[in-house]
Amino acid sequence: MKKNKILITIYYVVLAFIFSILLSILGELVFKSSKKIFDMFTGNLVSTIISGILCILIVVFGVMKRYLPKRNININNKYYWIQFVPGSMFLLVSFILIFANTIRLIDLGLGPFNFIIDFANNLTLTDFTIFDFCLLSPIIEEFIYRVFVFKKLQTIYIGKMRVIVSALIFGFIHLNYSQGIKALLIGLILGWIYYYTHSFFLVAFLHILNNTYFVVSNLYPSMIYTIKEGFNIAELLIGILIGIIAILLIRAFVKNNPVRYEEDVIEEQMKLQSNEAVVD
Repeated sequence: MKKNKILITIYYVVLAFIFSILLSILGELVFKSSKKIFDMFTGNLVSTIISGILCILIVVFGVMKRYLPKRNININNKYYWIQFVPGSMFLLVSFILIFANTIRLIDLGLGPFNFIIDFANNLTLTDFTIFDFCLLSPIIEEFIYRVFVFKKLQTIYIGKMRVIVSALIFGFIHLNYSQGIKALLIGLILGWIYYYTHSFFLVAFLHILNNTYFVVSNLYPSMIYTIKEGFNIAELLIGILIGIIAILLIRAFVKNNPVRYEEDVIEEQMKLQSNEAVVD
């Protein structure tokens, strides 16, 4: 059974990798082809915005919509806005500050965790590159690793184990340790949030914020607060404090607003079958 789990998981890794490449190619084709057309009628900025919107509409609502979870958090609940959304954003800020003053400073002999800085320094500034890294890629990655893979894993992993496995896949798929470890950690955070909400748009929004912050803070440091190189005790303590507040907000919402999904029923059935097998 354990061997079958590993083989099935590997199969989903390959499937997710291929799926993400195909979606990325589709997004790039739509963006670049539409931009060429709109460039003939309007200015560069307007053309870029229109092409970006068209690209997102086709990728999200043309391809992804049919696979998105049917149930979501009830946004009419007043606690949703004052607990979960701010809590999730605080958790992201906490992660950025804590990571910058702990793991990012570690050198394992393979080079420091400076992918984003290297990326910014070597980035060829094109409309599509910025659009892709800040918007398109986060949307595609959240759909693949928090929706598609998460749903596939429900038949072989119980409960929050799906969060861990999907995060491991998300980290591995980056194919380098600098990105991979950070992707693993943020995958755990976003996976945990998705586990309790099944909100694709929330985790995609958080991923967009994360990528946009790092790109803008490194490309245009005068526009936004930039985390400095080296250890900063104030940043670390603020990150821990914000993280505690975030977890309290999220846990309060989860406790007061339990939501049952199709996966919950399947999970309960798997546990029941497992208990029956032990009794027999």
